[in-house]
Amino acid sequence: EVYLNNLPQSDFYEHSYMHRDVVSFVATSKATEFVITASNDGHVKFWKKMAETIEFVKHYQAHLGTIYSLTISLDGKQLATTAADKYLKIFEISGFDMSNMIGPLSYTPTSSAWLPIAGSSGTICDRIVVADMASGTLRVYKADSGDKTCLQEIDIHSTPVKCLALHAPSHSIISADSRGILEYWSADTYSSSLADIKQLEFKLKTETDLYDLAKAKTTPCYIAVSPSGAMFATLSRDKIIRIFDFSKGKLIRKYAEGADVYSQKDAAGSMAGGVLGQDVLELGRRQAVERELESSADSMALCNLLFDESGHFLIYGSLRGIKVVNVVTNKLVRVIGSGESGERFMNIALYQGVPKVDQQLLLSRAGAEGMTKTADQLHEEPTPDPTIYATSFKKRRFYCFSSRLPNESTEARDKLNEMPTEDEKSNLANAHLTNKDKLVNEAILHTNLGDIHIKLFAAECPKTVENFVTHIKNKYYDNLTFHRIIKGFMIQTGDPFGDGTGGESIWGKEFEDEFVRNLRHDRPFTVSMANAGPNTNGSQFFITTVPTPWLDNKHTIFGRVVKGFEVVTKIEDLKVSKHDKPYDTVKILSAETV
Repeated sequence: EVYLNNLPQSDFYEHSYMHRDVVSFVATSKATEFVITASNDGHVKFWKKMAETIEFVKHYQAHLGTIYSLTISLDGKQLATTAADKYLKIFEISGFDMSNMIGPLSYTPTSSAWLPIAGSSGTICDRIVVADMASGTLRVYKADSGDKTCLQEIDIHSTPVKCLALHAPSHSIISADSRGILEYWSADTYSSSLADIKQLEFKLKTETDLYDLAKAKTTPCYIAVSPSGAMFATLSRDKIIRIFDFSKGKLIRKYAEGADVYSQKDAAGSMAGGVLGQDVLELGRRQAVERELESSADSMALCNLLFDESGHFLIYGSLRGIKVVNVVTNKLVRVIGSGESGERFMNIALYQGVPKVDQQLLLSRAGAEGMTKTADQLHEEPTPDPTIYATSFKKRRFYCFSSRLPNESTEARDKLNEMPTEDEKSNLANAHLTNKDKLVNEAILHTNLGDIHIKLFAAECPKTVENFVTHIKNKYYDNLTFHRIIKGFMIQTGDPFGDGTGGESIWGKEFEDEFVRNLRHDRPFTVSMANAGPNTNGSQFFITTVPTPWLDNKHTIFGRVVKGFEVVTKIEDLKVSKHDKPYDTVKILSAETV
């Protein structure tokens, strides 16, 4: 319980910060209390961890191409990046400055790992090993030398190495190639002889489960080693997380995290407020994103997993959110960020500790904000502030999860620390230029059980209301049935096929969600768009019959029933089949706007 309390526990992120391109990597250095992020355009940013927040420090255009790895040394003082521009660059984290540059290399460097000083028991690292995109050769370089000539070439893999991880207690490296072959080799002698590696309890790999990935014909994406070195975990393209005993090479646990693992039955069981807090529609939405992620080798390569400081918990991004699994008891103990719709968290970093008070920075920030700091405030004792930093699929932001509730203001929560793109500027301009006169504020559904009057939120959700009103004017909804009814949840309609698989928007294609912070599923008779994935709105919509807060930020709320509540209740009370389809047909005879 003590270890678990030292981890974040919020369903929602507290803050998010921007890059100019999709954020690909995030890492933390506890020794220097820095957070480092990188994006697809080769940019690297340094952020200082403060009490309850982070402060931007410096921005580098580190590379002229996609960054393939971002690795922090064992002592937390050095950073290494590799990229498509064929450079290996070294940064001193505390000084947030580039200290060395090796390149251009004759090959494209990908994965990397720091190596500690040979024969030492300390954490200082003086070398770095780098993988080659086109071959199985690994090359070791001196970190403080700009010489492109490597210290050693290591040829123990026959295909390109996809991930590397330092096992500090034994001064060895765990490497995995594209065929799923796992190898141990000495960071001191570069030998792959098992006799040269400390702590091993086997003499032949055939005695172990280290061929499990190769047998499954899957490609590894990431390797994480527990703080004690007793275990290591792998994430692979088959979306199975494998946990190995390092000394024995034996599998301890396996966790499947593919899109198809999550069944509709799981989601249906959560609609009454279960552990997942996700309904069938939200599940379909997340599965669509998950399948898109699984289909991209480049995207999967940006996913990672990590152990907490205690080594008891394994943390990784999943379809449901950021999972925290107790590997000792084999139980899922927490899901962080499960309430964030449309986000598939990928690359994560964990800060555990008490942020140091930087009085100079506090004073400068207070001065910039026109405030003053008292002596008590300056010497206020900081408290532990466990925080997870996470990237998200195809997003230009990274997200900060703590144990605090987020600010209700979007501006305070989502920091605009970069200029918006041209597309974002256009969307903002279009939102302001929307002709509200063309949109109406009320609609009436004339059903065979009575009339339902709906107040529309035209100002808040202009595009969704425009779609709904235009469909009404075009008589699109006339004679459509309520095809799905779940008592104690909602009634759904708007599908010309009558089975939940059809319908399209007035533009003939799916359109984006319009989430508004003050519009919540906090009461019954809320009118929301149905969808099957992020930004996949068409024509289907539903009316809730109870408060459904788990749908917030997952389905666009564009109206509330203001009259005809009894009609909604009558429809909800109809007997239905096991597929939630009513035995008695209830339909929208016609609809009109007011």
